Amino acid sequence: MNLISEIKEQDLILLSQSYMRTFNGEPWLERWLCQDAFRRLENLYHTPDFYGLAFRKENTPIGAVFGRIEHFYDGDTFQIEEFWIEQTFQGMGYGSELIQKLKEMLSGTVKSMFLITMHNPKTIGFYQKNGFTVNEGFCVMHTDL
Repeated sequence: MNLISEIKEQDLILLSQSYMRTFNGEPWLERWLCQDAFRRLENLYHTPDFYGLAFRKENTPIGAVFGRIEHFYDGDTFQIEEFWIEQTFQGMGYGSELIQKLKEMLSGTVKSMFLITMHNPKTIGFYQKNGFTVNEGFCVMHTDL
């Protein structure tokens, strides 16, 4: 049985394990440790105007979306900070189901959603399939310190 529900603080430990399983794998190949993944998700959870949904399969979290509502002069928008479905469960429609539920929950509250993601065909293709477009007017910049 699948269940999508709002994230509660007590969910963060199991979600951080799911987060690690996802982002330590392809295509990201990151090196998350449990305490670092937990700290990341805990910080996001305590962000002002946080909203998040967890996707559970048979009561075990296999994905989630973490984000926040941001206010702009022309209305509120939702920034997706983290979104994942574990690799074992990708391609089964769970990610699209999670995005659709997020859109339903935020409908009437925000005017749009946006995110920053890895620039590869798999990630871009997924989001385009779910109604997002690549914004050619913005550029993500980075510097090491």
